[in-house]
Amino acid sequence: MDKPESVKLREKFAPVFEEEGLSEVFNHLHLNNDEELEEKLSKLGDEKRELAEDLIRQYRSEKSVSLQDVYEAYDRWMEFKDMKRVDVMLAVALSNKATDLEPLWLIIIGPSGDGKTEQIRALRDPLEQTSPPEAYTKRISEITQNTLVSGKKGKETDLAPRLEGKLILIYDFATILNLPTEAKRKVWAQLRELYDGRIGKQAGSGKDVDYKLDPPPSLIACSTPDIDNQIIQQAKLGTRELLYRTGTKTQEEVDKVLDKVLDNHNKMTEMREELKETTRKFLEETEADTEKTVTDKVKQILKVQAKRLAIMRAQGDFDRYTNGLMKNVSVEVPSRLVNQLKTLYICLMSLSYDYSSDRALEVIDKVVESSGEPRREKILEELMNRKETTAYRLSKKLRVSRKMVERDLQVLWNVGILDKEKKERDGNQSSITLWKVNENHELVDVLQDGSLRSEIKEIVKEEDDGDGVKYETLFEKVGQPEEETETVLEDMLESGEVFEPHAGHIKIL
Repeated sequence: MDKPESVKLREKFAPVFEEEGLSEVFNHLHLNNDEELEEKLSKLGDEKRELAEDLIRQYRSEKSVSLQDVYEAYDRWMEFKDMKRVDVMLAVALSNKATDLEPLWLIIIGPSGDGKTEQIRALRDPLEQTSPPEAYTKRISEITQNTLVSGKKGKETDLAPRLEGKLILIYDFATILNLPTEAKRKVWAQLRELYDGRIGKQAGSGKDVDYKLDPPPSLIACSTPDIDNQIIQQAKLGTRELLYRTGTKTQEEVDKVLDKVLDNHNKMTEMREELKETTRKFLEETEADTEKTVTDKVKQILKVQAKRLAIMRAQGDFDRYTNGLMKNVSVEVPSRLVNQLKTLYICLMSLSYDYSSDRALEVIDKVVESSGEPRREKILEELMNRKETTAYRLSKKLRVSRKMVERDLQVLWNVGILDKEKKERDGNQSSITLWKVNENHELVDVLQDGSLRSEIKEIVKEEDDGDGVKYETLFEKVGQPEEETETVLEDMLESGEVFEPHAGHIKIL
């Protein structure tokens, strides 16, 4: 098999850098480790640095496909709201090449027709068709409880041993979701074993098998939101998958998708070829910088995000009659999770020499938000924007049953993120329960950073020229539905966080 482009490029330039005494510069260069590369350059004399920078320009010009080239290819054919969904896909694919990092399994979740399948189809290795053992990907089109490990005698039909070190691609997770309940339970159990690199089966009438996969496979799959109930059910047993939600589209965004589809009518083959060729070349020329230094600040953020997700996907046991929480919620110790997030961060930072740490952390924040219980995330977001509220108001706002909202509120209260207070109704013997965020919880600062309440404060600070900020200016800058912004503003006025110096203006107290 021909050598990957990244290897050819290294073999061409490594001797040149070595001859000039710049081997350490080259080590950081080909791994896209820009920060440490700059540190190495800063220690060189002027003449040596000028020579190094010239060689760096030559090396980078030889790379046939940059991250920007990948963006442009997807932008030509697909109508994506943001390219972070491409970033996370490429990062997971890149992690598959780095066998000493924690494996990454990713499920891209979005409505039918939003380009998920075409996106990951571009990753498929052409060698799957001609020489499967040499291909780095393996597409699984259908899976049952006997696909990975059958336990049957005779001819070897088990798929599991052929997945060692592969990047598994599942275009449509419905093949698993539509299985009978018991078969589905067994498949999920096998997938957990597959992630851990050891999978087997004890068959009473067949044979006992035990496969060790070193390195274990990575996985990228696509699904509609129908998978959510399955993910929740698996959470108690130890979820291995990270999720990325592409989000719902506005009518304007749907129109753009349809326009793109009509413009590209009868160009399906051309589209697939370009996306596949661009993606393949990019991954061939790019490697994960497994030696990259992760700063203490980033490590702390990854720890907090891991703790956040552990809480967001924790499950409670509820009494079916009273809907009360029957025991303390068991929250996973997120040791595997923090390693997954670190792997994802390293691989994101390896996508380009100028890929920023801020963007990598934004992608991770989206992954963590996507991987938690969606309803719970929305409840917490609402509470971040209000001083206090009730289960009834949340149920009405989110258009989901009050019973389910109350369950999420109890979980968040049990783990300490929320406080609750009983309040007597005026002129009535009954009382209501008010829920609010526990400002002392370590995760609250992280969650507040992205809230509408926090965004309003930042805009008012930036735009206030001493006389406050006009409401029209605020609404324009926020970019959220005016009704939603007004609701949060009313709550902020009531709590005293902001005030009106005069009509039509808002100011922070």
